[in-house]
Amino acid sequence: MPMPVRTCALALAAALSMPLAWADPAQPVDPGRLKPFLPLAWKGVERLKVEAGRDMFTGKTSQAQAHYKAAFNGPARLELVVRIGDEGANAARMYRDYGADYLKQDVRNDTQKSLVQGGRRFLLTRSTATSMNIETQVGGRWMVSLSCIEATEAQCLDALGRIDFAGLEKLKP
Repeated sequence: MPMPVRTCALALAAALSMPLAWADPAQPVDPGRLKPFLPLAWKGVERLKVEAGRDMFTGKTSQAQAHYKAAFNGPARLELVVRIGDEGANAARMYRDYGADYLKQDVRNDTQKSLVQGGRRFLLTRSTATSMNIETQVGGRWMVSLSCIEATEAQCLDALGRIDFAGLEKLKP
């Protein structure tokens, strides 16, 4: 086969196989690789339990999470759950491009509002006056979520500031 015909045939074969490669989304990272980015305990707040694993239904989502509880004296019962997840490259791209308006513009309504901390954009969703969830996407791939129970917004933001976003940004799949 002459060289130009062979080159064209190889290029055509590569082009035809590309849809097959895109049909299988990039696999999520090993969940254990996400654990180091969960904060340790801090003054007044203890880390109770750390878990890492794959989604039990599909197996296509890696997640690491840690549970925290305040060690305050009295009736206060601040509880936090920090989750770092990876659903793969295609799901991350879909979330960023089509689902996460707060990454591109300010969101403000009865239950949600955009936050900016350290130059990073977050979405705060309030369930009750003392229960809220804050989420963001890091590095175009990693989903970070903080659930706060019996907490003030200031306490949630303090916990958010303890997550190693800079390290997570550098994590490669």
